[in-house]
Amino acid sequence: MIAELELFFTIRSQWLIDGRVDALARIHSLPTAFYQQDSVRFASSREDLHRVFQDAQDDLLRKGIVRLRPRILDSAAPQRRGFPVLVENHALDRFDQTVQIRTIRFYLRNTPIEGYKIEMQEHISLKIVVPAPQPPYTKNVVH
Repeated sequence: MIAELELFFTIRSQWLIDGRVDALARIHSLPTAFYQQDSVRFASSREDLHRVFQDAQDDLLRKGIVRLRPRILDSAAPQRRGFPVLVENHALDRFDQTVQIRTIRFYLRNTPIEGYKIEMQEHISLKIVVPAPQPPYTKNVVH
């Protein structure tokens, strides 16, 4: 089951980076709550979900994040009414270096037809990582 959940969150992460807001909206229940630090954002329509995901993608791109690598830290056994999954998301820059690590608790339910649906997500922690400096770009010059 862990491999299945990691695949689900890997696909979700790629959709977020790619800005595939329609695909993201389809895997979320309505209403969906997004808890971050001291605030909460509710999405009660597909349009609300689109705004949430577009804002999230804009934020990632502004920070130079080009890939997310999720890892399942913990999961309860799937139940009909839903279950929590704790995910650690590594945000990677164009040099494939981790620049932030975000821990998120998702509440999912497994539907018979549509598969996993996210009902809520709660951002637990954010760690900023300072990547190693990259060498300056130099052209290959032949003397």
